[in-house]
Amino acid sequence: VGLGLFICRALVQLHKGHIWVENRPSGGSRFCFVLPYKSEVHHDGKSR
Repeated sequence: VGLGLFICRALVQLHKGHIWVENRPSGGSRFCFVLPYKSEVHHDGKSR
């Protein structure tokens, strides 16, 4: 596993997301993450 997943976890948590691992029936693992998305609308009505 090593340093890579540690860094991924820190970045996901920094963005207030979630990260988890799933076992695959055929063997191995799948690493998943979700990051929140917020669209910003400014006073001029344009999305950024």
